[in-house]
Amino acid sequence: MTFPYRFCHLGLRFLAPLLMREREVRGLENVPLCGPVIFVANHTCYWDPIVLLAFVPRQIFFMSKAEMFRYPFVGWLFRRLEVFGVERGSPDLHSIRHAVEILNRGDPVGVYPQGTRAPLPEGQTHPAKGGVLAIAKRSGAPLIPVAVSGLETLFLRRFPWLGRPAVRVTFGPPFRIEDLQAPAGRENREAVLEALMERITKLLPEQSRPGGQE
Repeated sequence: MTFPYRFCHLGLRFLAPLLMREREVRGLENVPLCGPVIFVANHTCYWDPIVLLAFVPRQIFFMSKAEMFRYPFVGWLFRRLEVFGVERGSPDLHSIRHAVEILNRGDPVGVYPQGTRAPLPEGQTHPAKGGVLAIAKRSGAPLIPVAVSGLETLFLRRFPWLGRPAVRVTFGPPFRIEDLQAPAGRENREAVLEALMERITKLLPEQSRPGGQE
């Protein structure tokens, strides 16, 4: 880990009990301690990356939307944590190549395949975007599905410590993109992306799944 990343990693480990009423982390045995891997996680709020940063004992190189770098403090922090931007709405080959370079040198990449956290009507979820497929195919790296629930209520109260959320993070078994493959064609590409998201959502608690009951 670089010094800025280690500082944030240790700081968040210290702050976790103050910010979260409960912290349940499952499946860490599925996280390899070396070698390339792509963490693919659901995206419900701005705070989603902090649980990976806090609980994974490796530096993850996160992919984030390029707009985030326009905010002075956020951009400064992201650059020190070696987050890299992606332009949404168009194929960003530069970001895909950069992600593959990171994986080829043996480091992990963190991707939120849905690309957005904007709320949808109850029972619906954003589909995954195709960039993650390009990264996985070009690198040959395994993917680890990650399901995070509970963080969406963090900092919603004036005094967060009075309403600390119960957070659950689950790391699923690694898989290869070929495990989801279907014959070539756009419809089948969408089916692969849907299968990818299913690997993530099935790790969520029943009440947190799309269409689940509170």
